[in-house]
Amino acid sequence: MDRQPSTRASQSSTANRQRKTHWTDDFFEAQFGRVLATRSPEITQRQVDFIIEKTGIHPGASVLDVCCGYGRHSIELARRGYEVVGIDRFGNYLNEARRQAASENAGVEAM
Repeated sequence: MDRQPSTRASQSSTANRQRKTHWTDDFFEAQFGRVLATRSPEITQRQVDFIIEKTGIHPGASVLDVCCGYGRHSIELARRGYEVVGIDRFGNYLNEARRQAASENAGVEAM
């Protein structure tokens, strides 16, 4: 006789896994965001200069910014003529990236 877990037990197990948080949830949402907020535009510009220099990308190129946070690199790249898509796990960062990109009319798609 095969015993399969009941649907209810399976749903309960899935719900419990979804409620558990990962250490990155607290670190990146609560702690790291405060650190990033202190970054000056000049630091971001130098970092983007470095990325462009080392990758050899040219304006008009498509760029995927993984773990884009609140979009500081994505927005700077868009200002310089790159087509940018930024992705991040944290909705609050993406919302801020969208807000900031819209306020600067920077063509960044944050997902």
